[in-house]
Amino acid sequence: MTDWGRGSYELTASQSAPVAPLVIDAAEPVENLKLLDLACGTGNAALVGARRDARVTGLDGAPRLLEVAAGRAEAEDLRVDWIEGDFHELPFAEDSFDVVTSVFGLIFAERPEQATAEVARILGPNGRLAITTWLDEGPMAGIQSIFQKWVGPALEQPAGESDEADEAPPFDWGDRDQLRMLFAEHGISIRCDRQALTITAESPEAQNEAWFAHHPFWLEALDLLDESDRSGLREECLAGLRAANEDRSGFRVTLPFLLALGSPV
Repeated sequence: MTDWGRGSYELTASQSAPVAPLVIDAAEPVENLKLLDLACGTGNAALVGARRDARVTGLDGAPRLLEVAAGRAEAEDLRVDWIEGDFHELPFAEDSFDVVTSVFGLIFAERPEQATAEVARILGPNGRLAITTWLDEGPMAGIQSIFQKWVGPALEQPAGESDEADEAPPFDWGDRDQLRMLFAEHGISIRCDRQALTITAESPEAQNEAWFAHHPFWLEALDLLDESDRSGLREECLAGLRAANEDRSGFRVTLPFLLALGSPV
């Protein structure tokens, strides 16, 4: 399991910050309502909700990121309850929240069925859900493929160590039909809208180096690979960023994603 408190994920979180108000907009009205932001990270969506007078709880599994989020809230004199926890086993009673949000967080659930069941359990009967998921296309999908090519073999279990030889393929959070079916099984109807996030940097080289120096995924990859494979991964990621670059005087890419909105039925 990735240690999200490692490195400086807040640098990546700052690039995805424009998505947070879109998610809270989709969940409106939130004033005076109990809002839970799952895998809240450094607090982007939780803080937007608090600024709009929601009664916000932010939950994340990384204590360091919660400290960053708490510092941001304190700087703005915003009231948010920050809780360390696992979205597979939420520490809340049934029907505890009016609104549940997650900005590219719930998608990292290792057990999607269980995490979704927990969301359905704590969401009130008149509640609203708003989450974002990456689509399996565009620059992000290309980088993920490169990452899997180099790191995937190092993550595989040795033969004979698992009783689940015929495991189903990983759940595709970017597949609208799979997403609808997953939530429908737990009594939540959703609709998905296509959106896009633009991220920028000084250059493809700067973006690549920022990932390898600060992002938990890339730091984990460096631990798993030998020096030759580390160099290969760096070079191929950089080539992918250069190919996807939309601004030859700097760096800009457009990343498509789904905004999934739902409510119990």
